[in-house]
Amino acid sequence: MGFIKKKYGLEGYAAWYQLIEQLADAEFHYLDLREETELMLLSGQLMIPETMLMNVITDLAKLNAFNKTLWENHKVIFSQKLVDEIQDAYSRRRNKCIDLEGLCNKLGIKCDQKPGKCTPNDGNNPQSKVKKSKVKNTKQGSLASANGGVPFLELIPLTLQTPEFIAAWKDWNQFRKESRKSITGTTAQRQMKTLGGHPVETAIAMIEQSITNSWTGLFPLSLKNQIQQEGDENAARVRELQKKFGGNG
Repeated sequence: MGFIKKKYGLEGYAAWYQLIEQLADAEFHYLDLREETELMLLSGQLMIPETMLMNVITDLAKLNAFNKTLWENHKVIFSQKLVDEIQDAYSRRRNKCIDLEGLCNKLGIKCDQKPGKCTPNDGNNPQSKVKKSKVKNTKQGSLASANGGVPFLELIPLTLQTPEFIAAWKDWNQFRKESRKSITGTTAQRQMKTLGGHPVETAIAMIEQSITNSWTGLFPLSLKNQIQQEGDENAARVRELQKKFGGNG
C-alpha cells in the first residue's frame, strides 16, 4: 500500500498492517465499529489516533482493500480478499468461514454484492466456539512442546533459522500471550511471510521494535532503527572483509 505510506507515513502504514492482523485474528474476520466505543478501543489498542485511523480505513475502502459499502454505510471493516486467501485453513474444519452474505445476515444489514468463496456460517453456536478455542489452544501447546517449546517452529523460513531469531520469536510469542493476543496459525504464517522477506538481523530488529513499543503487530523498522540496523550490518561486513583480507582499517 504505497499510497497509504506516502500519504500518512510510517504510522499510517503501520495502521494498515495492524488492521489486517486484527481482521485475521478476529472471529469471522470482521471489525464492527458501529459503536463509537469500539473505535476508541481499537484506536487505543493500535496506538493510532482516531482521526488518522478513520481516514486510513476510509482510503483503504476507496482502494477496495476493504468492502467499501460495508464501511461507508455501516462502519464495518471486512475484506473478502483476506477471507478468500485463508479459506484453505478452513478446509478441514467443521465450521466454515463466513462470507459477505453470511456476515450481512449475521449483522442484520443489507448487502447487494455477491458472496465470496467461503461457505456461509451464521456463527450462532457458542458451544462450538468454546470447543474450537480449547482444541486450538491444546493443539498449539502440543506443537510447541514437540518443537522444543518454540511455537510454529515448522513455519520459520530456512533463512531465519538461527538461534538468535528463534529466541526472538519465542519472546514475541510470549509477549503476545501476555498481551492476551496469542498468535494463531494464520497470523504466524502471515508474519513469517513478512519476516522472511528481510535479512535475519532486520527480522529480529522488527520483533524487538514491536515488543519495545508494546505493538501487537510487526512493521517495517522506524527510520531511526533502520539507520542503526543498516550501520550495524555495514560494520559487520567491514569486519568480515578485514578478517578475510587481513586489513587493519
